[in-house]
Amino acid sequence: MDDHLYELDIAGWDGRTRDDVAQADPILFEQFTNHPELFHPAQGENFQDLQKRVITFVTSIQVKHVEETILIVSHSGVIKMILDFVESKPLSEYRKRRSIPNGSLSIVSIEEHGAVVELEADVQHLQDLIMA
Repeated sequence: MDDHLYELDIAGWDGRTRDDVAQADPILFEQFTNHPELFHPAQGENFQDLQKRVITFVTSIQVKHVEETILIVSHSGVIKMILDFVESKPLSEYRKRRSIPNGSLSIVSIEEHGAVVELEADVQHLQDLIMA
């Protein structure tokens, strides 16, 4: 496991419910939920830290694995950040991307002219499991 692929580390919130965190620190929770570019917890990471980790990872993959197929398995926050990076979206739009369900597939192709998101958060392969 590459350390760049860990989910956002908000140390002070570990083990707590969303309701507890929202009640204990409503301003910080509001920033986390709706304004990731403003979110700066006292402990752990902010979204800029996550973005930097993800960009470092994706850039290194692009350089090391030219014309290879790479599978990345990670948490939804990291995957959203990868997709936002590929589409050059600012951090302020991070929460506007739809959710990334567990087990979903997203496909990014690296072309000469840049990267393209071909598939995002697809769960069609899970339909047989759901119907069973």
